Amino acid sequence: MFILRKAIIVFLAFLLIVAALACDKKDDLRLEPVIDKNKTAERKSPSVEDLRILSSPDLKPVLEKVIERVKSDPRLPKIFVDYKDDEMHPALLSKKSGDYDLMLSIGKENWKFAVEKGFAHSADGVSLATNQILLAIKKRKDLPGNPLDYIKKHQPENIALADPEKRIAGVHAQEALLRVGLWHRNEEKKQGKPFKNRRAAMNALVAGEAEFAAVYRSDLFADERLGMIFMLPKASHFSIVYYGIPLSGTAKRDAVRLFLLELYGPESAIFWKKSGFLPPPVDGP
Repeated sequence: MFILRKAIIVFLAFLLIVAALACDKKDDLRLEPVIDKNKTAERKSPSVEDLRILSSPDLKPVLEKVIERVKSDPRLPKIFVDYKDDEMHPALLSKKSGDYDLMLSIGKENWKFAVEKGFAHSADGVSLATNQILLAIKKRKDLPGNPLDYIKKHQPENIALADPEKRIAGVHAQEALLRVGLWHRNEEKKQGKPFKNRRAAMNALVAGEAEFAAVYRSDLFADERLGMIFMLPKASHFSIVYYGIPLSGTAKRDAVRLFLLELYGPESAIFWKKSGFLPPPVDGP
């Protein structure tokens, strides 16, 4: 009887030890980080296998949707987009043209530069979309009846715009304002309020630092804080055209062509429209 009791005690002690070890193991498992091998960290730089795009920041809303749509296409590699201001594109090409396969840029000036420096071929580019200058105000219900009269009443110096001396958009805005009589050449009094870029001009408008902002049509679609008071005529400024320019140093010419076809093809037209862009010029490349 004594031996049986002792065996039971030993057996119970064994069970307690096993249970304690199991709890410790469970705690250890709970503390171990779970690693999803299928999830890769976001890369800040592309690999050589990627399709590498230098792009105007204006096109980000469209590019994100197109890339999402084509990401499962086996004919295309992973796509890496470097969003840089259009004014920086020539310098970036000069320093590291081999880092990009495709440039998406505004205006023929950047395309012409790329061709002159041997970074692209004149026959390879394609026009993707256009934009238009408008005058924005803070969104509100009591919009005035006659836009030009309202603007003149509040004086043109209350118009925020990108700096015409540093930004392409500022040149477009200044030219359009000149054509409609809201800006005058060789006038000593202050005209307009120049800011670092269009985003800064829009923020100034919302903050009450300006009464209006001369920005692009696509800006209005991207910022719900703004309302349109006046769309400046297309004839009042240089054409605002976005171009897709394959770079001559790329080893992925087929992938570049395919992506461009996807970007300006009919399935992507809705993305351009919803982002506020207008169709490319009918006489464009």
